[in-house]
Amino acid sequence: MSLKRLELLYAFILAHPGRRIAGRKRLQKEVLLAQKKGFPSDYTYKAYFYGAYSEELFSDLKMIEQLNWISEVENKHVSPLFMTYEITATENGPRVTEGINADLIKMLAYATTPDLEIAATYVLFRENGLGHQEAIDALFRTKPEKMRTNQKNAMALLSNLGISFH
Repeated sequence: MSLKRLELLYAFILAHPGRRIAGRKRLQKEVLLAQKKGFPSDYTYKAYFYGAYSEELFSDLKMIEQLNWISEVENKHVSPLFMTYEITATENGPRVTEGINADLIKMLAYATTPDLEIAATYVLFRENGLGHQEAIDALFRTKPEKMRTNQKNAMALLSNLGISFH
């Protein structure tokens, strides 16, 4: 963990509409996709229950919460089965704009969470050496329902972001 990385994570959250992100899972996926587009963070990701996950990012999120740069509030209204958190940037953090691409963040902020999950997991599978069809097949094995309903939108998101592996 470095102060620069903490400041970038805070700035990433702060740049979102309403200074908030609806969920840790969503934040994980957005940061991975932003890194692919040049966001200057160096989080490493692995495959996890809900796709791409970075323990480093989670640790940094908890650190900036301790610094009172963000607040996290449990959202009990989304699902009784899963805990979700609303992450909101406070006014207490540093003013960092270097490395923040407002257009990219806007595009990510308006994507659905399932589309982000499919897109980020696809990116992770490709980075781990799977070919295009192998990554698609792996997604259908691990997330069949989400792939049936979100594959087209997730692939369009990657295309709109200019993320390609060809």
